[in-house]
Amino acid sequence: MGLVAVALTLVVLIQVVCLFALVDQYKGLLQIREASRLVDTSYDIPLFDIDSMLPSAIGLPAAIDHEQFAVVLLLSTKCTACRAVALGMEKRLPDHTWVVLEGRSEDECREFQEQVGLAAEPVFVDAGGRIAERLRAHVFPSAIIFAQGHASSAHSVPSYRQFRQLLDKRGAFLAELNSAS
Repeated sequence: MGLVAVALTLVVLIQVVCLFALVDQYKGLLQIREASRLVDTSYDIPLFDIDSMLPSAIGLPAAIDHEQFAVVLLLSTKCTACRAVALGMEKRLPDHTWVVLEGRSEDECREFQEQVGLAAEPVFVDAGGRIAERLRAHVFPSAIIFAQGHASSAHSVPSYRQFRQLLDKRGAFLAELNSAS
């Protein structure tokens, strides 16, 4: 019985040491991710003067002018993170989401769209970057949130996970509007 207790104590001590080693490795991995800027934290992007403009005046679909809540996802054909976000959608755009696909030419945009499996609608090809320029979008991928026809915020979208979090905010916003009516 004494030998079993010693063996059991030894096994528990080894497990505790392994647990501390695992925690240490996890902390080291977080430091490496932060130093390499691999943390997919979204950050706010300034709206400049587009918050007072209707989306249709910028070149976006007129339907967004009348939406209670809409997300415009800005993707670029030259961006690896944009490709990852688009692939994360698994060929389905969420409701009330529009994509502006910026690239050098329409052919380049259509090729990107085919490679990542984005549906034809509601994807708007921005050959030459005219819409992105009007939006003053210099960060890709990013999303502009429109509430009742006006830009309310803009955020970087470094991963599909962050895009899903923006959409979850949309769900909360719509639920709040519906409960108020």
